[in-house]
Amino acid sequence: MSSKHPSIAAILHQQKVVGISAIEALQTQLSFTQETNAQLHCLSKLIEPISPKQGPLTGLGLIHKDIFNIRHFEPGFGLGKPTLVEGIQNARVLQKLEDAGAITLGTAVMAPYACGASSQNANFPRCINPLHPDFVVGGSSSGSAVAVASGMTPISLGTDTTGSVRIPAASCGILGLKTTRGLLSKEGVAELSPTLDSVGILGNHLEDIELILGLLAESALTSVDSFQKKNRIGLWLPLFIDPKIRQAIQAYLHNLKSVELIDINEFDLLKFLTDQVLSYEANQLYANLLDQVSCPRTLKTVCKQGKLIPESDYLEILNKQSNISSAFIQKYFTNFDVVLLPTFTCSLPNWNEVEIGHADFDKEKLIGLFHLMGFINYLGIPSLSIPIGLDHLGRPLSIQAVGAPRSELSLIDFAKKTLIQQKG
Repeated sequence: MSSKHPSIAAILHQQKVVGISAIEALQTQLSFTQETNAQLHCLSKLIEPISPKQGPLTGLGLIHKDIFNIRHFEPGFGLGKPTLVEGIQNARVLQKLEDAGAITLGTAVMAPYACGASSQNANFPRCINPLHPDFVVGGSSSGSAVAVASGMTPISLGTDTTGSVRIPAASCGILGLKTTRGLLSKEGVAELSPTLDSVGILGNHLEDIELILGLLAESALTSVDSFQKKNRIGLWLPLFIDPKIRQAIQAYLHNLKSVELIDINEFDLLKFLTDQVLSYEANQLYANLLDQVSCPRTLKTVCKQGKLIPESDYLEILNKQSNISSAFIQKYFTNFDVVLLPTFTCSLPNWNEVEIGHADFDKEKLIGLFHLMGFINYLGIPSLSIPIGLDHLGRPLSIQAVGAPRSELSLIDFAKKTLIQQKG
């Protein structure tokens, strides 16, 4: 993936060439991060670096969504800065990175309770998109996307419940990977919807996503070579998306002879089931907070719907989940190596157009940010948001590459060999 910012390998190589120590490199990165954040407002806390362990990432500073336990700190969860709490240990994914030599230099702002498709948050200054200050920064992993897109960090861990990694990645023109359910540990991670939540990775380079994924996976990833190649790509361009977005994606893919247009007929049902699970589980976790003045409108709306769902209906949806997912996987990934679909239904909005309560608020544009995301979380399968250029309005344009469970390496390989060649 082309980026003006260096890859992890390039960063570490440069440190060796210059001959500076790991702690000196971290201090330099921290200074740059502090200066950049003063303009972009994407961090909730800066963390003074400690001497790193020896490993493949020694000398690398990283910034992550403020949803993970960090040694001695509970996450701010979009409500404020991380809180000093004795005895708190690193979330499992952060500990794995620390064991590999990486150091957490900061925590990234996020939508409160991880419930929001934009960076709207009354507890922090507005997060600024490095591509253009008027462009919205998607949510809920908003600060993570800005930190990566601005070069503060080569990768950032976030969480994806109904698009919370892929939406901000696409809004800032970077990569965003939503992982297979259970592939990355959620131990030490604050929850919104336990069934739908997954830890994901935002980055500038495909090789960085692959490297970090290999370090964090709880079990061996499925090798690219083990997949039986069908040399077929399914492309879903639903009729409800902006025709100019459809045209831009088709123009980008026009040289690929293996692309076949498909229709995901199950979408409406899958979206309904996703919304039911999200609403019920969020209400179970946060119903006691809804009367507080500080509770954001997005969480209130989601939980209000959850109050109306009988437990029996929720349990039935969970009981059906495995069979529904298996049927989807059998139907689409028996015939196709990958299924492509848009990230957004419309061109990326300006921040004020999706700011709830603003005079310019446009509900349809806000829905357009997440409408095509959540059903993938219900299915538990991976999705990689990949920037492919600019649309007709000069806004970042991305597509999602979706695969069978544990096919993350295959999606990355597909992006390297197919989509990036198209871009060239």
